[in-house]
Amino acid sequence: MYLSARDKQSGDVFYKKTQFSVVHAREDGRTNPIIGIDDHIANKKSGLNVLDDKVNLMQKAGLSYYREEYNWDDYERSDGVYKHDALHKKIYESLADHNIKPLVLAAHTNRVVKNENPPVSPAAADRYGSYVANLSLDISDITNEFEIFNEFNLRDGVTPQDYVNMCKAAYEKTKAVNKDTVIYALSGAAIPSGSTLEKQREWVKQCFENGITDYADGFSIHPYEFSGMPETSPTFETVNYVYELMNEYNCQDKPLITTEFGWPATNVGEDNQAYYTIRYLAMAGKLQDLVCFYNFQCKESTSASENSFGWIRQSTQEGAGEYVPFSAKPIYLAVSNWNALMLGAEQQEKINCSDSNDYLYRYKLQDGRDCIIAWNISGDKKYRAYKLGAEKADIFDIYGNTNTIYAHNGAINVEIGNAPIYIIGKFDDNINETNSIIVPEKNEISSSAYETEVLHIRADSRLDYEFDVPYNISVDEPITTENGMSVNVHFLEGQENEEKIIMYIKNKSGKLVSVNTIKVNCLNSVELELFPAYYRNG
Repeated sequence: MYLSARDKQSGDVFYKKTQFSVVHAREDGRTNPIIGIDDHIANKKSGLNVLDDKVNLMQKAGLSYYREEYNWDDYERSDGVYKHDALHKKIYESLADHNIKPLVLAAHTNRVVKNENPPVSPAAADRYGSYVANLSLDISDITNEFEIFNEFNLRDGVTPQDYVNMCKAAYEKTKAVNKDTVIYALSGAAIPSGSTLEKQREWVKQCFENGITDYADGFSIHPYEFSGMPETSPTFETVNYVYELMNEYNCQDKPLITTEFGWPATNVGEDNQAYYTIRYLAMAGKLQDLVCFYNFQCKESTSASENSFGWIRQSTQEGAGEYVPFSAKPIYLAVSNWNALMLGAEQQEKINCSDSNDYLYRYKLQDGRDCIIAWNISGDKKYRAYKLGAEKADIFDIYGNTNTIYAHNGAINVEIGNAPIYIIGKFDDNINETNSIIVPEKNEISSSAYETEVLHIRADSRLDYEFDVPYNISVDEPITTENGMSVNVHFLEGQENEEKIIMYIKNKSGKLVSVNTIKVNCLNSVELELFPAYYRNG
């Protein structure tokens, strides 16, 4: 949002930009049972002072699970004395009020009990098992789902057998007192991070060889992709690798969940963090029983990469920088929209495209309508038209902004790029691509303040054009022909970069047949005072 103020005496105009978000959330408050989130409310006191507001944001985003450590040394502060503390009670009460279930990470060591990290000796593993068993009883009315340790495979000096022994102690002790407990094992193995990928997969394999299937009700992994696109990432290969092991060891009926996953914005940018996440979800369908993303709120640590995983900004102004504390990043809005639209949807097929950079996935929504999720990974915007057998379709962008587009010559016209769009309606079984209604001469125009550029559009017929422009861009009345349109675009003072012109294109019946965007950039003018190399004054 832009604000401007004019000084009545001098005539000077001052501009200010601020950010706010409108979330496309489900009106019924339902959450998506296969999408959850990690955070550090207890462990790092992240947002604890506004706990209910923060958990409410999780519910608005449609998140069903909350994963965090309930550290061993928080639960057993004195040797042999177990106590469910007030802090965790408060957090779990807030989660219950918002229909979010805890997934408890039974984590780390307890030097009061055994001075081992991780606890791998028989005595230490046994005491770890007692911690998990007692905790499962204390919070049995809250949750029955527990994960054994965190990323044990990345610790030095330990073996897959050590981890299996820990799982055995926790599983047997817990089942003896609370048979309804669900124990997830592996907890982070098979992280696809460059040269360590094969090493981590081998670690997983050895866990299965050493009998981990006897001590787990399900398995959890962290198949991170830190930099690449989901379409070229080893993430899916890693997930399928674990499924192959589960089949080999006859435990294919047990759930496989992801308990940490996501892209750091420092590596890919905040926009791509959102785009890649939705593209991953569209490609994955119900590949796994649950995916918990890391991390809900940006951390305030010494690691810029670690801090950038979050979906909402830090709680302090220093941490949030130029942004408002707790404000939404693009990924929060994108996943909220996904859950609002796609709750209960079933993936039908990947649609073959003439351009290998185009990706189209077809889903059947819970209300019976069809949904096509479409994007292009080339880095350039593309103009597409699809014969869907429908008079109209609702087009949602990645954040939930929507327009109803009517068919033109039997086809629905859209533009696709890095950000996925949703095409929703009642469609034929067969979908065919055809020529787009329009093709802009260029997708981006740039100029300096008080300059004019001409925007040219090629079209297949005479159409009507309406424009939504930034606060300091103006356009003339367009000149239209049977072959397209041209219009003068005037750049005024104060133009920001990364703005866009939105074109609403209607047919002669007044029906909206396409919505297209043109990026506009202002090239700042610079005044220079030049002097000769040996300038002398007097």
